[in-house]
Amino acid sequence: MIGLAGAYAFLPFVDNEARIFGDNERGRYDSQPINFIDGDEPPMLLLQGMDDDEVPPHNSEVVAERAQAMDGTAVLKLYPGVGHSSILLSFARGRPNQVPALRDTLDFIAHPPAAPATGK
Repeated sequence: MIGLAGAYAFLPFVDNEARIFGDNERGRYDSQPINFIDGDEPPMLLLQGMDDDEVPPHNSEVVAERAQAMDGTAVLKLYPGVGHSSILLSFARGRPNQVPALRDTLDFIAHPPAAPATGK
């Protein structure tokens, strides 16, 4: 699984999220991908710009922590000075870019980390 500046844990709702997901306990729970991490996921690569003002870095940080706490594998790459659009554009061909997100992704795909051995 490769996550690119994803919104994984974005409570409290701030914009139209309550209208979209439902402003009730189920809507708040079901809208948060972090709530579905149980340790059976494939290894994750989470790429996040530290200067992202669209999706705060906290989203990727807590998902990595949760996956590791559940005996899963999560590799977190935080890029200083990188915002939301910069990390996305780092995958575009022909654009000069100093963000190594594409290289990190290709390396992860070529050499995925082994999932920890668990008693599950």
